[in-house]
Amino acid sequence: CVNDTATTEIYTLSLHAALPIYEVSDETYVEPVGSLSLRDALVAALMGSPNLAAIGYEVRAREAEILQAGFNPNPIVAVEWENFGGSGELETTLALSQLVELGGKRTKRMRIAQFESAIAGWDYEIRRIDVLTKTATDYIGLLASKRRHRIATEILDRKSVV
Repeated sequence: CVNDTATTEIYTLSLHAALPIYEVSDETYVEPVGSLSLRDALVAALMGSPNLAAIGYEVRAREAEILQAGFNPNPIVAVEWENFGGSGELETTLALSQLVELGGKRTKRMRIAQFESAIAGWDYEIRRIDVLTKTATDYIGLLASKRRHRIATEILDRKSVV
């Protein structure tokens, strides 16, 4: 049981080192031609998954919200005119206001943005692992089918010889 855990951790680490994480690219992916290794299948699944691309953009948007949350609120400028088109002298009022945040509101807003970014990152990882798991399962199923087909062909060839 201990060996299984160690093997799983080593496999997980090697996948993270070998496959792209959070990469969103406009480059078109060229699918492999000929025989397909498990690694090629995993890379093709990750690069070709529109759901992962969308979530990758979501992760980047959440990271940008962290930056935005750290800024002070924008000042507000207002202009008012009185007696416009009427009798008397035109009066113009210019007002400039700035919200002053108290009670650590900006810090709290930044922490919320950081938590939302972390959640988006975990959502990406969950979907990424789902894609990798389904691809690996389908790949192993394909190998098993090829093996069964080869064995069945060999059995038929032996029967036709006899």
